[in-house]
Amino acid sequence: MTNYLILIILILPALKADDSNVKYTDGGAVITGLGLFELNNPDPLTFEYDNIASCIGEFLICYKSLDPYPASEKVCGQGYQGISVDLQLKLMSGFRHSAVDSKTRFTFEKLSPYAKPPDISDGLFHYRVITLPTGCTIKILGATDPNSTTPATDSLKTAKLIIYILAGAAGAIL
Repeated sequence: MTNYLILIILILPALKADDSNVKYTDGGAVITGLGLFELNNPDPLTFEYDNIASCIGEFLICYKSLDPYPASEKVCGQGYQGISVDLQLKLMSGFRHSAVDSKTRFTFEKLSPYAKPPDISDGLFHYRVITLPTGCTIKILGATDPNSTTPATDSLKTAKLIIYILAGAAGAIL
């Protein structure tokens, strides 16, 4: 019994998502390695490729889904939907393509028959990277670290400060 408890204690940390395979930037999260990770994602999910023409190799990423295709689960694992990517033709199943400067973007197309709804029941997007190409950078736009301890910036912070100062001044005058 003690051996099983020790084994479970040793295995559980390995099953947890590891964010060492993503690097957080101002614009999102850059995928840097294989394996599981979790992100706070904006809606809609958007991948941005920098230098897609120089990508070498395959890109296979899976996300936790409410209703994945059985074929995806064979490759990605139970409960995960795979995203097939054709780097040569610039196609991602279930995504709309656009180009911005030297970057190629793929935005989740909810109405596509290939777009399976993500499972965000715990408020996070769960990913599993199976293969990652080299020679290019792939970023999930707007994604943030779910474990971040820095408070979210308030876009109205300056406006609130001005209103408080003016209200204080008006109160002092009256």
